[in-house]
Amino acid sequence: MVIPGITGSTLVRRGNGRTVPVWAPSVGALGAAVRTFGRSVTRLRLDEVPEDGPADDGIEAAALVPDLHVIPGVWTVQLGYSRLVSWLTRTFHLFEYDRSTPPAQQHPVPNFVRFPYDWRLSNRYNARLLQETVEPVLHAWRAQGGPFRQARLVLVAHSMGGLVARWYAERLGGAEFVRAVVTIGTPHRGSANALDSIVNGVRRGLGPIALDLTDAVRSFPSMYELLPAYRCVHVDAGLRAPHETTLPNLDRQRATRAREAFHDLLHPAPAHGSTGYDLHTIVGIRQPTRTTVRLDGGELLLSDLIDGQDLGGDGTVPRLAASPPGVLLDAPSIVGVSEQHGSLQHHDHTFEQLYTVLTGTRRVYLDADADAARLGVEVAPTHLTGEAVQVRVAASSGNVRLRATVSDETGTVVGSSLLWRDEPGSFSASFDPLPAGGYVIAVDRDGPDANPATPVTAATLVWDPAAADDE
Repeated sequence: MVIPGITGSTLVRRGNGRTVPVWAPSVGALGAAVRTFGRSVTRLRLDEVPEDGPADDGIEAAALVPDLHVIPGVWTVQLGYSRLVSWLTRTFHLFEYDRSTPPAQQHPVPNFVRFPYDWRLSNRYNARLLQETVEPVLHAWRAQGGPFRQARLVLVAHSMGGLVARWYAERLGGAEFVRAVVTIGTPHRGSANALDSIVNGVRRGLGPIALDLTDAVRSFPSMYELLPAYRCVHVDAGLRAPHETTLPNLDRQRATRAREAFHDLLHPAPAHGSTGYDLHTIVGIRQPTRTTVRLDGGELLLSDLIDGQDLGGDGTVPRLAASPPGVLLDAPSIVGVSEQHGSLQHHDHTFEQLYTVLTGTRRVYLDADADAARLGVEVAPTHLTGEAVQVRVAASSGNVRLRATVSDETGTVVGSSLLWRDEPGSFSASFDPLPAGGYVIAVDRDGPDANPATPVTAATLVWDPAAADDE
């Protein structure tokens, strides 16, 4: 089963015999999807929804987002799930579940499920929907008898989807049916980016939709469940958790309830295998990642440092927050991948780890150079038309020649540049302003004759405020 992260499911509104897309990006149409979302965003605001219940607004999840997608101010630019789903179904010859027919009536009986969900809502509520979806499929598979009778689930979850998976397994009795949960870049202990979105709001330069996006984001129960569950706010001489202090635009009561009713019930993490299932954690490392915050004149300023240390992360989820409390950062259940949050589910190293979990055989190692320079890439998640696109890279070795390549949503290369060495281990490049749309920036060594480096892929949205004004 594949469980996507926040913004990773398409949203539609059904009624009067019609299905109207609300959030449904497709290849080459990210900017249009964001504009469509901007026009619909006031309808997505959740005013009276129970914090662990459904929304009575006719909007529902329809499918996994296949390709590049982002909603400014909600979460990181992500590459979608088409490559992950294709790799899983092709490698393991899986039969996909058709939601229009009961699983026991499908031939062959399905053994692969995509689980789209309304990412605005609480992870607790979506975990209940997960239970209602996946257990009938498992029971139909087991009913075939013989070697199928003892089958159990493997949940592959990206980003916030890992919180949905864990709540199902640990709080709804799902551990009885689950063999393993593999979380990929999951904010087990939250993310400072969620706090930034609620307190500072969406970037004002995005035009008139920024205010509506900000109001909508602040209304989502899921955003409060993504708040850091660790002490990250500088107050006086120490650090406090968000619910322990007063911050502009943060509903402290909601933050406290999210902490007590969600995070505290998942923490501390169970000992490996003690709940009847194994938790495998794939985390992004070596990327500049906002980890702590400080209030300055009503604005939240973010920092990569905590207690004077830069522990890195995947650019969105700090490394210290990408595994549950009680799990040490060097635990054998954790696998680090030098990649950005929105690209982890596309990475070959992630596939190797999934292969290990799903086959139970000795790990298949990639033919990678152990001396390859590890890269940390920083690219702003959004740019306005007319702004240059800046790429900054920190490398574990200064003796490397690097190139950044920019591709549009169709995969067409629209720019390529050697990175300038600013100082040992620090590189940068600047690309001329790009047309509105979504772009993928790949950083790697400059050709086979250059010293090896681990490639990293980032993404950004170029936004045209004037186009939004015209809509």
